[in-house]
Amino acid sequence: MAASAELRSLALASGKSDSVLSGVSITDYEMSRDEKEVAFTTTDSRGASQIWLAPLDRRTPPREIARDGDHVSFGPDGELVFRSLAENNALVRIKKDGTGRERITTASVLDKFGVSPDGEWVIAFLPGGATIAVPIHGGAARGICVARCFPTWSSDGRFLYVEYPGAGKTLTIPVPAAKSLSDLPVAGIDTAAGVVALPGAWMIERGSISPGPDPSTYVFTKTDLQRNLFRIPLH
Repeated sequence: MAASAELRSLALASGKSDSVLSGVSITDYEMSRDEKEVAFTTTDSRGASQIWLAPLDRRTPPREIARDGDHVSFGPDGELVFRSLAENNALVRIKKDGTGRERITTASVLDKFGVSPDGEWVIAFLPGGATIAVPIHGGAARGICVARCFPTWSSDGRFLYVEYPGAGKTLTIPVPAAKSLSDLPVAGIDTAAGVVALPGAWMIERGSISPGPDPSTYVFTKTDLQRNLFRIPLH
């Protein structure tokens, strides 16, 4: 069963923390781009997942959108995109009122990641090992990595960040104007090859970053390990 936690907000100026969904334990979530709504997944006592939508002003209670789904994201035109556990782990889109449920893929995915800022693509990791971008409104999928990687877009869609799993590095790739995806090899990037020759791309020597307004600014976690050595008499 996935780990659950309470969703809270933090005021950076004052340090005050408040519960966003009081009494609700969630397994994953995403905020809308206008910061007015949050879509999230909960797990009941039987281990079944439900997808919910809630306004952040708390004027109305959360409402259930779908059952047996997780990894929810906001898609285009008032839609949500998620992984349907009841449909062989297919990617599915649904309107925010719970109507118009439609499969994006017929094949199963192991993981679903984010949706592009323009709502045209969703990132997925396939059972065969590849990481791909799937068009939400139909068409051919595009390779991102030949193996597992962790792609994410900048908030304005001008850059695609690809984290190399286990390497502590993130490849920054510019996205051409009027496009949603960077110009990548047909099969995707081979992260095991190390150096990737792509026009305008460069490597950030950090993994698991949260991109800022441009590639020069990002947030990352730094962990310090401290150990103490003790002398213990055995007699």
